[in-house]
Amino acid sequence: MTTQEVLDMLDDMAAQTRKTNGFFAGHVTHAWVLWLIDEKKKEVLEHERKEQERLKELLRQAEEEAARTEPLPTRTYTKLEDLTIGDRVKACLTTGTRIPGYLEMQTMTVLRFTKRGNVICDLGDGGKPFSIPPYMLIKIDKEDKP
Repeated sequence: MTTQEVLDMLDDMAAQTRKTNGFFAGHVTHAWVLWLIDEKKKEVLEHERKEQERLKELLRQAEEEAARTEPLPTRTYTKLEDLTIGDRVKACLTTGTRIPGYLEMQTMTVLRFTKRGNVICDLGDGGKPFSIPPYMLIKIDKEDKP
């Protein structure tokens, strides 16, 4: 039930109680029932207020968390024409690629280009160079170099 439905029900109960007649004990009971109904109304309204405060607090916390976290980078596809030999790049891999996951966001150097349009990169660790499609690379600006 909604808060308004509960309050309407309590108002109906109070109206029915006010219509009753009785002896002295009935009048005391009458006042006591009306007092109980008023207390229940206050309880329902208090519960509603606390629920609204809780939701506001959750919203505030979510907004603070969103402000603290870095926004996700906008993915722009690197074209082969945008790269030159010696450029520093990072791999931004997607699921379903056959490229090892340890390359994710590793800084690499462009060594050369293949006839099929891939880029041959080197991690600089003395390992074997590897081929990667240019759309999986993000070019690092000169000021971002380590």
